[in-house]
Amino acid sequence: MAIGILKRMLFSAPLVATAYFAHSTRLLAEIAHVLGKDDDAREYEALHRRIKEAYRAVFIHQDGRIHPDKQASYVRALAFDLVPPALQRAAVDHLVMLIKENDDHLGTGFLSTPFLCHVLSSNGQLDIAYALLKQDTIPSWLYEVKKRATTIWEDWDGIGEDGTPKGSLNHYPKGAVGSWLYQVVAGIEPGAPGYKHIRFRPRPGGGLTAASARYHSLYGEIASSWQIRDGTFALTITVPANTTAAVFLPGTEAGQVTEGGQAVETAEGVIQVSQQQEATVIEVGSGTYAFAYPFSSNNE
Repeated sequence: MAIGILKRMLFSAPLVATAYFAHSTRLLAEIAHVLGKDDDAREYEALHRRIKEAYRAVFIHQDGRIHPDKQASYVRALAFDLVPPALQRAAVDHLVMLIKENDDHLGTGFLSTPFLCHVLSSNGQLDIAYALLKQDTIPSWLYEVKKRATTIWEDWDGIGEDGTPKGSLNHYPKGAVGSWLYQVVAGIEPGAPGYKHIRFRPRPGGGLTAASARYHSLYGEIASSWQIRDGTFALTITVPANTTAAVFLPGTEAGQVTEGGQAVETAEGVIQVSQQQEATVIEVGSGTYAFAYPFSSNNE
C-alpha cells in the first residue's frame, strides 16, 4: 500500500494529470483572449488541441470506454470536453452503468465529485443526478446529514455507523455539490462575469417539490425560490440593481405563463419573451418577479 502511494506521488497518474494539463491549458487560452493577448491565446489553443488529441489516442477506446473503468475517469473526461463527440453518448452510458452497478451510489473522490452531477444533468441524465443526491447511505452526501455533520468530511464514511470517526472531518471538495444545487436545482447561473447578467434556469426533479437559494453578488442579493403545488410551478426571483436576467421556464409556452397574476408579456420589468425548444425564455431587468404556469411531473 505504501509503495503504491509513493509511486503515485513520484510519477502521478497520467490519466488524471493529462486531463488537468488539457483543462488548465484551455483556461489559459480563454484568459489570454479576455486580456487581449492574442498571440498567447493562439499558442495555448494549439497546445490544448495537441494535448486533447494525445489524451484521446492513449486513454479513450473506440467503444467509448476509458481505463481505468471507474466513474471518475468518465466524469473528468466529459467535464473537460476530452471525449470525441461521436463517443460522448457511449461514455455517458458507461458512467451511468457504473453508477447503476454501484446501486445508484457515487464512486468518486476529491477531483471528480465536483463535476459528477453537472456532467450527468448536462448529458440528459438529470434523474440519475437526483438519485445520487437523495441517497443517504455510504457513500452519499445525505449520510453526512443523517450523522448531523456540520462540516464536509474527507471520507464518505468519516463517522461510521458505530460513531467512530475516520480521517479529517473538515474537507471541502466533496461538498462542491453545492455548485450544482445552486446552478441546477435552484437555477442560479452566471450569465456574465460578476453576475452582471444572470440566468435563472431551475431544473426540478427527483421528486422535490420546492427549492430556494440566495447568492450575495457584487450587485446585491440574487435569489431564486420555486415550488410545485396543485399542478402549478411557481418561481420567484430577485434580480439586483444594475443587472439583467434571462429566466428559462421548463416545459411551458409563453401563453401559459403569468407574472404577478397577469400575462407575462405585459408585466412590468419584462423586456422580451421568446420560445426556445420546450422552454419559455423571459428577459427581465432588476426587481422581484413571481412567475407561475401549469406543471406536471412529465415536465421535469
